[in-house]
Amino acid sequence: MSDPESKAASRVSEPSRFSETDQISEAVQTRISEIVLDFVEAHPLPPLAALQTVVNSLTGPPPPTDTTHPGSVTIPPPEQVAPLEVLCDICGQAFTAEQFENSQVKRCPRGGEHFHDTGECLPGGRCGMCSLDLSSPEYIVTSPEMETKESKALEVWNEKVLSTGWHSEAAIRQAGQLCYAAATAIVATSLGSPTNQFERAHAYAMSDAVEGDEDWAMGGGGYREAYEAACSSMGGTPSVGAVLSWMDAIKEDDAENFWINRGYLRMLAQSGSPCFFGTAVTAEGAGRPTFQQIITAIDAGSLIMAAEGGNMGHWRVIIGYQTSTRGGQRVLVCDPKQDGEKEYLYAAFTMEVTYICSSQ
Repeated sequence: MSDPESKAASRVSEPSRFSETDQISEAVQTRISEIVLDFVEAHPLPPLAALQTVVNSLTGPPPPTDTTHPGSVTIPPPEQVAPLEVLCDICGQAFTAEQFENSQVKRCPRGGEHFHDTGECLPGGRCGMCSLDLSSPEYIVTSPEMETKESKALEVWNEKVLSTGWHSEAAIRQAGQLCYAAATAIVATSLGSPTNQFERAHAYAMSDAVEGDEDWAMGGGGYREAYEAACSSMGGTPSVGAVLSWMDAIKEDDAENFWINRGYLRMLAQSGSPCFFGTAVTAEGAGRPTFQQIITAIDAGSLIMAAEGGNMGHWRVIIGYQTSTRGGQRVLVCDPKQDGEKEYLYAAFTMEVTYICSSQ
């Protein structure tokens, strides 16, 4: 009998000091020890390798090992994540990695639209939504990671820039259709020439600008006659404000009342230039200004009257601007139809006729 066998036999022949369960457990341990010793004698391997071979025979093979670092366990590679996808807002096709690498993807900062830098998707190099010139390198998007929702959420709007010529107490609500007169009064008062919308409507009604247009045909002659009659009744040389107040007090059943209190002056639409007559304000007419022109005017302390839909449209006042870390552009607006300061994306703000207004 071999030495291990004699040792095991001697142990089995000893009087039992354990319960039946303990005896079974001891027998299993004894058998494992015998197997290990047999393998060590039959296979001259390093102790760790021999033990691993025994364990494999009982439990199966271990996880794969890293051959460059013996004894370590290889961690499976992470699950592959699908690449981010950004689509062109014109053709709807996803941009390829090569297009990002070759600077063939452009983004408009005004509305966030993306375009293939081609003649079909970016005709003339301009945004298909707002016609902004995107030829500058600053509009290039170099990777889809730049356009994830998380990265867009990081957009930070810089501090608002208000014209030094703007004073919030000048803001008023328009009466009737007098948005043009209210906007004119807001600008003139804010720039240091106090007035009100009825005085501005009156200035327009009494000017040469109104003669011959539809406003005059609507009753301009009747208004002037009513105003002159009021001046005559008051005597002396009363101010415009005093005459308007006197006319406002006329009873509704008087014919003159229509021309000033409930009628013509409140219905008067602006079809000429803003009625800055009699104020220390200059107004330079123009079409839709670029965002840079707005910045220049605001930084110079000016305000901008802007009409949506031409002279006969709704008039508002641009009082400032705001930019963002992603190239966003906003205009800050005082609207005589609403209370408080409003913000609009420059690209979405409609203005077909504008007047850049400054103190004389």
